[in-house]
Amino acid sequence: MKLTYSCLLALGLMMTAGAQQPGDGNATAPDRNLHQVVVTAVPRHGGDLEPIEKGSVLVQQSGKNDTVRDWQPVNEHTVVDLAIIIDEDTENIGVQLGDLRKFISELPPNVRVGLGYMSAGAILFAQSAFTPDRNLIQLKLRLPSGGGNSSPSPYGSLQYLMQRWRPHPGQVHELLVISDGVEHLGGNDTQNITLRKAVADAVQAGVVVYAIAATGAGAAGGSGSGEPPPLSGPPDASFQPRREMPSAPAAVSSDRGIINLNELTDATGGVTYSGGNGTPPRFTDFLEDLLQRLNHQYLLTFDSAKAPSGVAQVKIDVHAPDEKVTAPKQIVIAN
Repeated sequence: MKLTYSCLLALGLMMTAGAQQPGDGNATAPDRNLHQVVVTAVPRHGGDLEPIEKGSVLVQQSGKNDTVRDWQPVNEHTVVDLAIIIDEDTENIGVQLGDLRKFISELPPNVRVGLGYMSAGAILFAQSAFTPDRNLIQLKLRLPSGGGNSSPSPYGSLQYLMQRWRPHPGQVHELLVISDGVEHLGGNDTQNITLRKAVADAVQAGVVVYAIAATGAGAAGGSGSGEPPPLSGPPDASFQPRREMPSAPAAVSSDRGIINLNELTDATGGVTYSGGNGTPPRFTDFLEDLLQRLNHQYLLTFDSAKAPSGVAQVKIDVHAPDEKVTAPKQIVIAN
């Protein structure tokens, strides 16, 4: 009970950090077909990125074009809240905390940071509000507590957060998760109800989720079959496979964990970074890529096609010779 209360208190204080704008007395019902999402530009062939113009943006549902209403770069005037969430059962982390501290120190000045740890179906935050104070977050960063029972349901923890963390117009909410992605309650696959609900909640909240796949307690050393699984993000060139191979059930469980993380990040416009067998020895390459992504983002507002309420698939692309985008593949149409 003490842990749950602490989580609620921290989240309650965090929500006040993005206080709503005062109403003008003429509030109208939100347009169920109007959506705002975060779109990230990346180079097609390496090299520098040029600004992407509104006329280059294409949004489609079921092969039909949606109407692009607005397209604005995320810049120094945009409030960006980044939550760094570490699974308490993550293992083999040590020097990687130094990589995270460096990443935090290099974040753009408009980014406020929150640090939390997933445990027992909730999230315990290390501070009371998102903060621009990089030194504070670096000091609060610690090793996970470990233990196979410390975080039985990472998606239950994320669902808990998503239901309480909604951006206000013009704000951006992003999330970096460090976890093995394994769901220990109700089946470890993409049909798991808790995972599917966490994905839907993240899409509805407009949160872009990034993930670094790391070994969890009880995974017996990693994801490994003899060959590393396909990488979802830039490879860590320094990675060398572990000599000891996990048992087949552990390997299957961990591989499915990465698939689960992919399900979450793909739906929201993020990326899952995986170094192969277990926790990568360094996070440097992944975090450098993420830093570049945070520096090249846009807020897209569009009218969706008329559709029944619920989750709908959407395709967002740009007509540009040297740039491509990652963007949410799902939206939620309200009742």
